[in-house]
Amino acid sequence: MECNILLFQYHFPVILPTKIHRANYSNPSVSRFVSLWSTILLLIGSVGCGVLKPISPIVCDPISIQRRSALGGVSKGHFIGRRMYKVDYKIWGWIKKPKERWSNAKLSILNEQTCLTPDRKLNRIGFDNNYEYSLEGYFSGQTVYEPASNQFYPEFVLLQAVLLSVAPVNIYRYKEQLNPNCRLLVSPRP
Repeated sequence: MECNILLFQYHFPVILPTKIHRANYSNPSVSRFVSLWSTILLLIGSVGCGVLKPISPIVCDPISIQRRSALGGVSKGHFIGRRMYKVDYKIWGWIKKPKERWSNAKLSILNEQTCLTPDRKLNRIGFDNNYEYSLEGYFSGQTVYEPASNQFYPEFVLLQAVLLSVAPVNIYRYKEQLNPNCRLLVSPRP
């Protein structure tokens, strides 16, 4: 079971003691001191043993990075992506080059064979609606059919995703575009 607590992610329930056995301490402040230090040592030991892991904004693990090095001469680059989650559609969002305007961005479908998208990796599809990412990858030159919209979209092969902002500047023409249940697909404003 994976749970997120504060800035840490753990993979099984960690039970922190609320009361430590009072080994006949007569002074209550000594008892609190021992209880506090026991809890701190337990947390430090958990971090050191790998039970608690800091959540990283980088989505792909080193194994994925090693796998992508096998791509060799594929032209890969740096892009900016804005997640646009829609319940009915299987698109990922808008992708552009760093210096381009959002009006030139491409609505794309991600190929996740090398690296999972952030929401899929955490098994929380769509939680990152309207988040902005720095993406490493490339457009494959292929298009992918999306049946709900009856359209073809460019395929972007994701190699790495780094979270840039959870509250970026608005790029949309209509506020309804942020609603995951709204089927409105309009390009970002210039």
